[in-house]
Amino acid sequence: MLLHGVVAHDRAEALIAQVQLDEPPHNRGTWVRVPGLDQGVYYEARWEGPVESRAVSKSSPLAVTGPTAGTPVTGRALSTRGFWVPRRRPQTVTLVHLVRS
Repeated sequence: MLLHGVVAHDRAEALIAQVQLDEPPHNRGTWVRVPGLDQGVYYEARWEGPVESRAVSKSSPLAVTGPTAGTPVTGRALSTRGFWVPRRRPQTVTLVHLVRS
């Protein structure tokens, strides 16, 4: 798995890519932490681009309401706890767009 992201210069938004390179040895997903956001500001998180929401193996499907269940979360929470992305199919990317709310 590969994680890559960019945070806007003004920290108003970020785009995160979780790339599933191959078949993982387990059925769990992964926690994604995002440093560089404003700590006390709330962000909305949503899936970006085409989304394959079906479950993979024994993992959960992608939540329709986004990686934080439609609840805005602080930059502090995103940098320390992050958000969870369920296991995805090999050679796929899952994009998450974080926007200041």
